[in-house]
Amino acid sequence: MLSITDLSIAINGQNLFLPININVETNSITVLMGNSGIGKTSILNAISGNLKYNGNIACEKHFTIFQDNNQLFPWYSIRKNLDLVCNQTYILTVRDWNLEHLLDYKPDEISGGERQRFTLIRGMYSGAKILLCDEPLSGLDSLTRYFVLKDFKNKITELNLSCLWITHDLREAKFISNNIKLLTKTKLLSIKRNISEQSFIKKLGN
Repeated sequence: MLSITDLSIAINGQNLFLPININVETNSITVLMGNSGIGKTSILNAISGNLKYNGNIACEKHFTIFQDNNQLFPWYSIRKNLDLVCNQTYILTVRDWNLEHLLDYKPDEISGGERQRFTLIRGMYSGAKILLCDEPLSGLDSLTRYFVLKDFKNKITELNLSCLWITHDLREAKFISNNIKLLTKTKLLSIKRNISEQSFIKKLGN
């Protein structure tokens, strides 16, 4: 479980947003949305202990996955990268995601989207209880992304995990989330999963 209370983050002496509260329950995915630069990635960095903040954060063992795909050791094979941190059941998801033929390649020998999927698998089977995901599948085509998202959502429950997931894609947010939160400078809004694109854009601008 992840519990954030009265969190604020200042950059160059200016608060990015007013204090917020977020709770991510076990076996659930909370999606965090908001305009670029509002502080979504900064929240993940604060949770990870890489950024100063005010407030309280209570978080079980976590694994952070950023949009860039440079989180695998380039001198090791994909298999070695996974074996360093994962339990062996990761192979089931590798097979489900049709990636088994790439295990003995090095990260720079596969595509960015393939690296993103392996990084996500690495987080899922790392022993972490919380996954902090910053647009981790941005490099995938729509068909592959939604196949992976559907399986990932099922795996969250199977593996007894929790996830805080950042995206700019409302369709993706509706597809994967148990809860959607919209961060603005003045508040953190709870968004209904049946919200229209037009209504969402209006809230985004407030």
